[in-house]
Amino acid sequence: MRLLICLFQVAAVSCAWISRGGGAFDHMSSLTPKTNTPQHVSSSSTFASYASSTAIADEQTVTTLGSASTSTIASSSLVRQLPPLAAGHRRIVLLRHGETEWNRRGMIQGGGYDLELNESGRQQAQAAQNQLRGLPLGVIASSHLERSAQTADIIAQAFPKAVRVVQPKFGEMRFGSFEGLKIRRVAGDDDDKEEEDSKVLELRERYHEINRKIRDHDNVAWPGGGESRAEVVERGRAALQHILKSYPEVDHICIVAHGRFNRLLLTALLGFSNPDAIVQGNTCINVLDVNEEDDQWKALVLNHLDHITSQYAKQAPS
Repeated sequence: MRLLICLFQVAAVSCAWISRGGGAFDHMSSLTPKTNTPQHVSSSSTFASYASSTAIADEQTVTTLGSASTSTIASSSLVRQLPPLAAGHRRIVLLRHGETEWNRRGMIQGGGYDLELNESGRQQAQAAQNQLRGLPLGVIASSHLERSAQTADIIAQAFPKAVRVVQPKFGEMRFGSFEGLKIRRVAGDDDDKEEEDSKVLELRERYHEINRKIRDHDNVAWPGGGESRAEVVERGRAALQHILKSYPEVDHICIVAHGRFNRLLLTALLGFSNPDAIVQGNTCINVLDVNEEDDQWKALVLNHLDHITSQYAKQAPS
């Protein structure tokens, strides 16, 4: 069984490619978007529970999806090449959500705007589901934001015995006044005016300037009510520990979260110094094992994207 270890370069970490050609890119037709209008999420909002779910501590909600066995599901090439789980360890499968229209258009969503998956994003989520088949997932968690929850819902269709958890603390970093702004032009933009190009360029330069400050200082927050690295990592660690403690009998847990959130959490768990060195494409798969006795985390897979055929999926704004 061969597992390739991810190689780190100066500004990016290359993918830990476990397999080539794994995971069919199937079309998803059962879930369609309810609206194309992005919903703004207030930082003080109370998030509604999913139907038939029971509220537990810390605004987390859970739903038991069913009792059917998953033992007959064939394992994907990715799953077959993962090493056996060592005694005293638990395995966390961390994903980023599928694509939204704002991802495609180069706009910042952050934790303040709630958009659904677009058609490409639903297909990506279905492909990720195929890639995870064969894992004994006992819990499938997501943030409260639609793009994360819808991706997790699609994955959960293949794991009817899993408990579906919604945890707001897995939500995306809040980018303050930058949320809702366009920082990247993409092919097919209607406005090709030089003036518009200049505005996007200026905004992107401001964004990267502030981003560098936040990268270098844990407690510097995004202007306009945004979060700092320290705040995101604190709530992310708390939510992760809550999941682990709430389901002590489950040793395979899937969490679907967000690009910047994932990068910051992975940086903290793995002891990296620069979150910009970690890339997280839409529906990328990260696999980590944790020894609960000493809280030591080991990355087996980072930014696995073999199930995605779209070139755009390699990287997109949060």
